[in-house]
Amino acid sequence: MQDPPSNLPPHSTDAEEAVLASMLIDPAKVPLVLAILRPESFYREKHVFVFQAMVSLFERGEGINQITVAHELASGQNGSKGTTRLEAIGGTAYLSHLIAEMPTSVYAEHYAGVVEKTSFARQLMDAGHKIEAIGQEGPADTDKAMADAMGHILELHGQRPGRRHSMSPKRRGDLMFDRYDILRENEDAHAVMFGFEALDKATGGAHESDLIIVGGRTGMGKSTLLRQMAFSMAQVAPVLFASAEMSGTQLMDRDISYMIGVHPLRLSKGLYNDDLTGQIMDAVGALTEIPIHDFIPPILTTTNLWAEAVRLRLSEGLAAVFVDYLQLLGDPRGRGNEQERVQSISARLKALAREVEVPVIAAAQLNRGPEYQANKRPRLSDLRSSGAIEQDADLVLLMYRDDYYRRNDNAVYKGDFTEIAIAKQRQGYSGITVRLRWDDKKQRLVAVADVGV
Repeated sequence: MQDPPSNLPPHSTDAEEAVLASMLIDPAKVPLVLAILRPESFYREKHVFVFQAMVSLFERGEGINQITVAHELASGQNGSKGTTRLEAIGGTAYLSHLIAEMPTSVYAEHYAGVVEKTSFARQLMDAGHKIEAIGQEGPADTDKAMADAMGHILELHGQRPGRRHSMSPKRRGDLMFDRYDILRENEDAHAVMFGFEALDKATGGAHESDLIIVGGRTGMGKSTLLRQMAFSMAQVAPVLFASAEMSGTQLMDRDISYMIGVHPLRLSKGLYNDDLTGQIMDAVGALTEIPIHDFIPPILTTTNLWAEAVRLRLSEGLAAVFVDYLQLLGDPRGRGNEQERVQSISARLKALAREVEVPVIAAAQLNRGPEYQANKRPRLSDLRSSGAIEQDADLVLLMYRDDYYRRNDNAVYKGDFTEIAIAKQRQGYSGITVRLRWDDKKQRLVAVADVGV
């Protein structure tokens, strides 16, 4: 294939012609090519016209040959230029030229790959220009500028060479068949598991693009629950764990505690012997293999969280994003009162879930309502600024530990169950309570006990 002149964007006229010729002489190659290319993959306008004509014939189930393609082109207008598309490409003589230059269609996919790579190079250049424009504007908000720049790169993520995509939006029926056929083969194809059997059974796991809220009063174990979920989901792909509440050293202590079953307080005070030191070193080695990426900037905002999530998804892949916790996030768009601020944060987290196509799981603080109730189990209305959070969330889990309120009732503290109530589930049943046992000594949730409705 000849290289294009240096003053033109990347393209290969020879490869584009070879693809079109292969489709003309062997219509059986059309589905293979359509899985790789779109009209905008072609650099030459006349090649776009020929390709679109063959696509239209294919979608109508009509034959593809020099005569039918010429007729299709003759019926299409060349914009506002007052000519037909057949005239724009040079008439039937150009179709004859294509066929004469390509005696075989054996290498159709190879040529299509060349066209797609040059198309991707042009898109990459275009993204570069857009990112350059962001820099030229001299943005005051560097976090937002980073998020916008990463957004342009993310847009290319689904268009890179080698990714199969359809020519046009699929018909609703095709989408339905695809989805339910995948789910029939693998019911968990679009979900990652929380790591607690009863909770996974009641919810089907965390689904892509979901905003999941874990609400609870202080001391209920929200951070611990999120961290254990992160460990589970990191078995599938890397996870991003953003904390506005704990430092990196605090998270490390908790991780080691989780791994070896020693209270974090003992670790932070250095109260361990040689045997425990060996266990800690083994745990450190194991933890380095678990792809949990802690994100602990000086000030955690929705914009720098967004940028980091996009960066990680592009560089390593992403199973889920965790936020501890929602009300501590900063958001430049929510500069009004507290309710407006939380509303903006909630909306941005939902938009982030849709953008990176993974679940975003955020802890959320409750108001003091349960403290003044005889039954201290929380309700949806106990979420701070609950109207916005309830609206945006796909799944709301509310945590409650009865023993937390009964510490002074017993001389000996025994530890008890942690209840996780499914207060809202957009795609499932609400009103289910999952019970886990809270191990206070090891500071973790263990062994599902039962599920009650």
